[in-house]
Amino acid sequence: MKHYVKTDDGYIVADSNEIEFLNIEEDFHGRDLMTFNYKGKEYKSLVVIVAALTPTQWQKRPSGNPQ
Repeated sequence: MKHYVKTDDGYIVADSNEIEFLNIEEDFHGRDLMTFNYKGKEYKSLVVIVAALTPTQWQKRPSGNPQ
């Protein structure tokens, strides 16, 4: 199982050495919202957990069909 966050370059692994972790908090719905630096830019992204699909497969799945 991997945890991903979204950047301008697409989804990257949340515990990657490429990002600098700044903060994690819960949004209004209780989802994990991570603040981090990536390539000199600050981002805020929901943390996406993917067990069986790659980020590309996850993005291409039919809407309304959670896998």
